Order: sequence, then C-alpha cells, then structure tokens
Amino acid sequence: MKKIIALTLLAVASFSTLKADDENISNFTSDKYAYLSLGGTANFVSIPGLSQLTIAPCIGGGFRAQSGHNGLDLSVQARYVFDHFRIKGNSSYLYYFNPNLQDQLYCGIGAGIDTDVEMKGALLLTPELSIGKQFVTDAGRRRFWNVQFSPCAVSRYGRVITFSEVIVKYGFGF
Repeated sequence: MKKIIALTLLAVASFSTLKADDENISNFTSDKYAYLSLGGTANFVSIPGLSQLTIAPCIGGGFRAQSGHNGLDLSVQARYVFDHFRIKGNSSYLYYFNPNLQDQLYCGIGAGIDTDVEMKGALLLTPELSIGKQFVTDAGRRRFWNVQFSPCAVSRYGRVITFSEVIVKYGFGF
C-alpha cells in the first residue's frame, strides 16, 4: 500500500513539473461548474474464498473548480456492485497540463469513501488515480471524459483489501 501511494505521489510530482508555453496560455484559466455523469464500473475483489469480477452502470454528480493548472473535483457515484447498492464519494486534485477551457487534458490523485448501503457500517477508504479530457462543445456546453482507478481499499479496521475498481464516465456540466 505504501509503495502504491509513493509511486502515485511521484507520478503527480513529475507531471506537475511540466509547464505549458506562455503563448499557449493567453489569460489566466479559471472555471467552476456542477455536473452529472453517466458511465460504467468494473470491479474486482479478491479475498480468501472469493474472487469475482463485475461490470455495472454508474451514475453520479459533482462539482469541479479550476484555477490555472490546478483543479478540484468533488463527486458522488451510485452503482450496483456484487448484488449490493453502493455509494462512493471522491475528492481529487486535478492537474491540467495545458490550461485551456476549450480543450484540455488532466490527471488527478485523491481519495474516496465507498459504502455499501445494505450493509450498515461497511466503509472502505480508496486511493484514486484519474486521467481525462475536459472540453467545450460547439454549442458551448462543458463536457468531460474521465477514467478513474482505485487499486485497492482499506477497511475501517485498517485491513488492505484487494478491491480494484475502474470507473469510466462522461460528464455533463451545467
């Protein structure tokens, strides 16, 4: 677990040293908006006596804010995984490689809290890595594609669980 966190922080630190040309950023880029997202999730769990992969639809919503290269994404996703209704809240730092509200790539690092609605008290803390593309359509609407990866989970008792998750979502800003 410590190696995963250390490698994640190293990757974000190396991306943060990348700088866009001054002529590509004609003015300071700042934006904030709420969004709804639709997508899918693939989950793999491996614990003694159980190894299972499931794919399920995912719906969510959130809020994004950007100031230059730096951004924040706060979101909630609902999905039906392993025959249970699950809700996951995320908070992620986003780094925009070339800030431009019309079309920009980003990567992110953060944490999530995952809960099983049917099993009261079943909380998992998950590290989050994400990469995506944010853009504005010809009609002037904000949109984004995002791939979010959680390599493992930590139970509320401190046990590391092999519970990997990939969420692919398309966001509609308003």
